[in-house]
Parts: sequence; structure tokens; C-alpha cells
Amino acid sequence: MSDIRRTLRGVANDLWGAPVQKAAPATPETDEAIEQAAPSEPVFEEIWKAVDDAIDWTALLADSGEASPIAPLAGRVLAGETAAYEAALAMLQPLGDLSGYCTDCAVTVVDADTLQAAYRAAFSADNRRLACGLALRVARDLLAALPVFTVQVHATYEGGAVLDAAYTRDALRGIRVNIVDPEAVTAACGTWTNAMQGE
Repeated sequence: MSDIRRTLRGVANDLWGAPVQKAAPATPETDEAIEQAAPSEPVFEEIWKAVDDAIDWTALLADSGEASPIAPLAGRVLAGETAAYEAALAMLQPLGDLSGYCTDCAVTVVDADTLQAAYRAAFSADNRRLACGLALRVARDLLAALPVFTVQVHATYEGGAVLDAAYTRDALRGIRVNIVDPEAVTAACGTWTNAMQGE
């Protein structure tokens, strides 16, 4: 997790009263136990259920104070400046925790309302549920990071297109992620490629 993300998370915890959790000191025994318990391959099943904490840019602007380096950025993000979006994405790295699931992630600011994410999936396109789940997670993480309306997702695997989808904030607002079928959500939001359609 980047330092700025830790700072933003700390500010959010201060604002909303969430308890700050302190990690236990690392020891060789705990490090070894964690390594043994950790799966060797990323667990893809249900990846869409997790999401980064939403960043409340309005609260950051109001509560960060003039001396804070976050205040000017928050003001520019709220004004819809695409350069501020790019700066925020560079600092936050909202897809950084998905490196085990995809590579060559690139997020482009299309305009003040739209982001475009492109990546290479780390698994076969044969598993539609996982491909859709990852795309849904990417969209949700980016919608949590910035006040955009749409996230366009383009995924490839071994040079071939896996899926293209445009997730909107409104389409995702009411879904119950613990029981949602990511294939159905993505089908409603996107355009399947031949690889995903099985044609």
C-alpha cells in the first residue's frame, strides 16, 4: 500500500471514527506461518466482493486544512480536472493490489466522467465468471478512487480480447456484491468478445 493511500485511509478513519488497527510486530515465526498459510496462486473466486475504500474527496477538502498537501489535489479532483485525476491515480495506485490477477494495467483518463482500464488477465479466458469478476473489481476500485461516472474495462489474454465492458456508477449502485453473479452484471454492462461468448 502506498504512503499516500495510508495517509488517505488514516484521514478517512479519523473522519468517520473507524478504529485504527495496529499490526502485530513481525517475527520470523509469524512470517513463516503467513508464508505457509498463503496460497501459491491468487484466489480468483469471488474477487469482485472486495473493493478498495471509497475516497470522499469532499471530506478530504473540507477537513484536510490548508497546510495539507491533499487539499489542493482534492479541490482539483472535485473540479473535474483530468490532470488531477491522473495525479490521484499515480499516488493511489488503485489497481496495485490486483497484480496477481492481471498485468500491464493501464488506466487512462478519458474525460472528467470516464476512466478506461486495460489489462492482461493472468488466467485463461475460458473461465467467464473469473474474467467478469476481475473486470467488475477493476471497475469498482476505480469508481471508489475517483468521482467518475463510467469505467470502461478492456481485458486481454495471450494477445486476444477477453471482454469489453462499460460499468456505470448507477448500474453498480444497487448491486448486492455478496450474491451478485458477475457474468450477469458484466453482460448487462458490456460487450462480449468472441472468446467470452464461446463462438
